[in-house]
Amino acid sequence: MHTLSEDKIKANQVEGDINLTATRKQWQDKFLSEKSKKLLDEDSKGLGGSLYPLSAVIGKEEFNICQDISLGHYTHEKSPLGCAIGNAVIEYIENNNILSHVKELETILYTRTKEMKAKFECIGDVRLIGALLGIELVKNRQTKEKAIIEAEKVLYLCLEQGLSFKISQGCVLTLAPPLIISPEELNLAMDKLEYALTQVFRHNI
Repeated sequence: MHTLSEDKIKANQVEGDINLTATRKQWQDKFLSEKSKKLLDEDSKGLGGSLYPLSAVIGKEEFNICQDISLGHYTHEKSPLGCAIGNAVIEYIENNNILSHVKELETILYTRTKEMKAKFECIGDVRLIGALLGIELVKNRQTKEKAIIEAEKVLYLCLEQGLSFKISQGCVLTLAPPLIISPEELNLAMDKLEYALTQVFRHNI
Protein backbone atom coordinates (compact mmCIF):
# COMPACT_ATOMS: atom_id res chain seq x y z
CA MET A 1 0.00 0.00 0.00
CA HIS A 2 1.22 3.50 -0.82
CA THR A 3 1.36 6.14 1.90
CA LEU A 4 1.61 9.76 0.77
CA SER A 5 2.73 12.68 2.87
CA GLU A 6 0.99 16.04 2.44
CA ASP A 7 3.90 17.47 0.45
CA LYS A 8 3.20 14.88 -2.27
CA ILE A 9 -0.39 15.98 -2.79
CA LYS A 10 -1.63 19.17 -4.40
CA ALA A 11 -5.24 20.15 -3.71
CA ASN A 12 -7.00 22.80 -5.79
CA GLN A 13 -10.25 24.58 -5.22
CA VAL A 14 -12.40 26.04 -7.96
CA GLU A 15 -10.23 29.03 -8.78
CA GLY A 16 -7.04 26.96 -9.03
CA ASP A 17 -7.93 24.26 -11.49
CA ILE A 18 -5.70 23.30 -14.40
CA ASN A 19 -7.77 25.10 -17.03
CA LEU A 20 -7.53 28.47 -15.31
CA THR A 21 -3.83 28.38 -14.54
CA ALA A 22 -2.01 28.88 -17.84
CA THR A 23 -1.30 26.02 -20.22
CA ARG A 24 -1.69 22.29 -19.88
CA LYS A 25 2.06 21.83 -20.51
CA GLN A 26 2.89 24.15 -17.61
CA TRP A 27 0.57 22.15 -15.40
CA GLN A 28 2.06 18.84 -16.53
CA ASP A 29 5.60 20.10 -16.02
CA LYS A 30 4.76 21.42 -12.58
CA PHE A 31 2.84 18.49 -11.15
CA LEU A 32 3.24 15.34 -13.23
CA SER A 33 6.75 15.49 -14.67
CA GLU A 34 9.52 13.19 -13.53
CA LYS A 35 11.10 16.13 -11.71
CA SER A 36 7.94 16.96 -9.82
CA LYS A 37 7.62 15.83 -6.21
CA LYS A 38 3.84 16.06 -6.48
CA LEU A 39 2.26 12.69 -7.20
CA LEU A 40 -1.45 13.43 -6.97
CA ASP A 41 -3.48 16.47 -7.96
CA GLU A 42 -7.07 17.04 -6.85
CA ASP A 43 -9.16 19.53 -8.84
CA SER A 44 -12.37 20.64 -7.19
CA LYS A 45 -15.60 21.69 -8.81
CA GLY A 46 -14.13 23.70 -11.70
CA LEU A 47 -13.94 20.85 -14.19
CA GLY A 48 -17.66 21.34 -14.84
CA GLY A 49 -17.13 24.83 -16.19
CA SER A 50 -19.51 26.35 -13.58
CA LEU A 51 -22.38 24.36 -15.13
CA TYR A 52 -22.06 21.42 -12.78
CA PRO A 53 -19.83 20.72 -9.76
CA LEU A 54 -17.34 18.13 -11.02
CA SER A 55 -14.04 17.11 -9.44
CA ALA A 56 -11.23 14.78 -10.39
CA VAL A 57 -8.13 13.22 -8.92
CA ILE A 58 -5.28 13.22 -11.42
CA GLY A 59 -2.08 11.35 -10.76
CA LYS A 60 0.74 9.21 -11.99
CA GLU A 61 -0.10 5.78 -13.35
CA GLU A 62 1.62 3.99 -10.46
CA PHE A 63 -1.22 5.08 -8.18
CA ASN A 64 -4.00 3.81 -10.44
CA ILE A 65 -4.52 0.70 -8.31
CA CYS A 66 -8.08 0.87 -6.97
CA GLN A 67 -10.27 0.39 -10.05
CA ASP A 68 -12.24 -2.41 -8.42
CA ILE A 69 -13.40 -0.45 -5.36
CA SER A 70 -15.15 2.85 -4.72
CA LEU A 71 -13.12 5.53 -2.99
CA GLY A 72 -14.82 8.71 -1.86
CA HIS A 73 -18.37 9.93 -2.28
CA TYR A 74 -18.15 13.61 -3.11
CA THR A 75 -19.19 16.14 -5.76
CA HIS A 76 -21.95 14.10 -7.39
CA GLU A 77 -19.85 10.99 -7.83
CA LYS A 78 -20.45 8.79 -10.90
CA SER A 79 -23.07 11.13 -12.38
CA PRO A 80 -23.56 10.54 -16.14
CA LEU A 81 -24.73 14.14 -16.49
CA GLY A 82 -21.64 15.45 -14.72
CA CYS A 83 -19.35 13.33 -16.89
CA ALA A 84 -21.09 14.52 -20.06
CA ILE A 85 -20.70 18.15 -19.00
CA GLY A 86 -17.06 17.61 -18.03
CA ASN A 87 -16.30 16.07 -21.43
CA ALA A 88 -18.09 18.93 -23.19
CA VAL A 89 -16.08 21.50 -21.24
CA ILE A 90 -12.78 19.78 -22.10
CA GLU A 91 -13.76 19.54 -25.77
CA TYR A 92 -14.70 23.22 -25.86
CA ILE A 93 -11.38 24.19 -24.26
CA GLU A 94 -9.42 22.14 -26.79
CA ASN A 95 -11.45 23.07 -29.88
CA ASN A 96 -11.44 26.80 -29.18
CA ASN A 97 -7.81 27.22 -28.09
CA ILE A 98 -8.90 28.48 -24.70
CA LEU A 99 -5.52 27.82 -23.07
CA SER A 100 -3.83 30.06 -25.63
CA HIS A 101 -6.43 32.69 -24.82
CA VAL A 102 -5.58 32.32 -21.13
CA LYS A 103 -1.96 33.21 -21.93
CA GLU A 104 -3.23 36.40 -23.57
CA LEU A 105 -5.27 37.18 -20.47
CA GLU A 106 -2.21 36.52 -18.30
CA THR A 107 -0.21 39.08 -20.29
CA ILE A 108 -2.92 41.70 -19.80
CA LEU A 109 -3.16 41.03 -16.08
CA TYR A 110 0.61 41.13 -15.69
CA THR A 111 0.85 44.51 -17.43
CA ARG A 112 -2.08 46.05 -15.57
CA THR A 113 -1.03 44.85 -12.12
CA LYS A 114 2.58 45.93 -12.67
CA GLU A 115 1.33 49.44 -13.43
CA MET A 116 -1.03 49.38 -10.46
CA LYS A 117 1.67 48.21 -8.04
CA ALA A 118 3.88 51.11 -9.11
CA LYS A 119 0.97 53.49 -8.57
CA PHE A 120 -0.43 52.19 -5.28
CA GLU A 121 1.73 51.64 -2.18
CA CYS A 122 -1.14 49.62 -0.74
CA ILE A 123 -0.34 46.73 -3.09
CA GLY A 124 2.12 44.62 -1.16
CA ASP A 125 2.37 41.74 -3.59
CA VAL A 126 0.88 40.40 -6.79
CA ARG A 127 0.62 36.70 -7.56
CA LEU A 128 -0.43 35.60 -11.02
CA ILE A 129 -0.61 32.36 -12.94
CA GLY A 130 -2.71 32.16 -16.08
CA ALA A 131 -5.95 34.01 -15.41
CA LEU A 132 -5.80 33.48 -11.65
CA LEU A 133 -4.79 36.69 -9.89
CA GLY A 134 -4.13 37.57 -6.26
CA ILE A 135 -3.49 41.16 -5.16
CA GLU A 136 -2.39 41.56 -1.55
CA LEU A 137 -3.42 44.83 0.07
CA VAL A 138 -1.27 46.11 2.93
CA LYS A 139 -1.05 49.17 5.11
CA ASN A 140 2.72 49.17 4.90
CA ARG A 141 4.92 47.33 2.42
CA GLN A 142 7.72 46.94 4.93
CA THR A 143 5.69 45.53 7.82
CA LYS A 144 3.21 43.75 5.52
CA GLU A 145 0.37 44.70 7.89
CA LYS A 146 -2.86 43.51 6.31
CA ALA A 147 -5.27 46.15 5.01
CA ILE A 148 -8.34 44.13 5.94
CA ILE A 149 -10.89 46.93 6.32
CA GLU A 150 -9.66 48.62 3.17
CA ALA A 151 -9.88 45.38 1.21
CA GLU A 152 -13.53 45.05 2.19
CA LYS A 153 -14.19 48.61 1.05
CA VAL A 154 -12.53 47.90 -2.30
CA LEU A 155 -14.65 44.77 -2.68
CA TYR A 156 -17.94 46.57 -2.08
CA LEU A 157 -17.04 49.47 -4.35
CA CYS A 158 -16.29 46.95 -7.08
CA LEU A 159 -19.58 45.15 -6.44
CA GLU A 160 -21.39 48.45 -6.89
CA GLN A 161 -19.79 48.65 -10.34
CA GLY A 162 -20.76 45.08 -11.23
CA LEU A 163 -17.35 43.50 -10.60
CA SER A 164 -17.40 40.46 -8.30
CA PHE A 165 -14.50 38.60 -6.73
CA LYS A 166 -13.51 37.14 -3.36
CA ILE A 167 -11.11 38.11 -0.61
CA SER A 168 -8.68 35.52 0.74
CA GLN A 169 -6.68 35.70 3.97
CA GLY A 170 -8.48 38.92 4.85
CA CYS A 171 -6.67 41.16 2.38
CA VAL A 172 -5.91 39.30 -0.86
CA LEU A 173 -8.19 40.28 -3.72
CA THR A 174 -8.64 37.04 -5.64
CA LEU A 175 -9.80 37.43 -9.22
CA ALA A 176 -10.63 34.38 -11.33
CA PRO A 177 -12.39 35.62 -14.48
CA PRO A 178 -14.21 33.23 -16.84
CA LEU A 179 -11.84 31.81 -19.42
CA ILE A 180 -13.94 33.16 -22.30
CA ILE A 181 -13.70 36.77 -21.12
CA SER A 182 -12.54 39.13 -23.87
CA PRO A 183 -9.46 41.35 -23.50
CA GLU A 184 -11.78 44.38 -23.58
CA GLU A 185 -13.92 43.00 -20.75
CA LEU A 186 -10.85 42.13 -18.70
CA ASN A 187 -9.42 45.62 -19.09
CA LEU A 188 -12.78 47.07 -18.08
CA ALA A 189 -12.72 44.91 -14.94
CA MET A 190 -9.23 46.14 -14.10
CA ASP A 191 -10.36 49.74 -14.69
CA LYS A 192 -13.11 49.23 -12.10
CA LEU A 193 -10.65 47.71 -9.65
CA GLU A 194 -8.23 50.59 -10.12
CA TYR A 195 -11.05 53.07 -9.56
CA ALA A 196 -11.97 51.36 -6.29
CA LEU A 197 -8.35 51.36 -5.11
CA THR A 198 -8.11 55.06 -5.90
CA GLN A 199 -11.29 55.84 -3.97
CA VAL A 200 -10.28 53.86 -0.88
CA PHE A 201 -6.57 54.63 -0.66
CA ARG A 202 -6.39 58.10 -2.21
CA HIS A 203 -9.69 59.62 -1.14
CA ASN A 204 -10.21 57.61 2.08
CA ILE A 205 -13.76 56.57 1.22
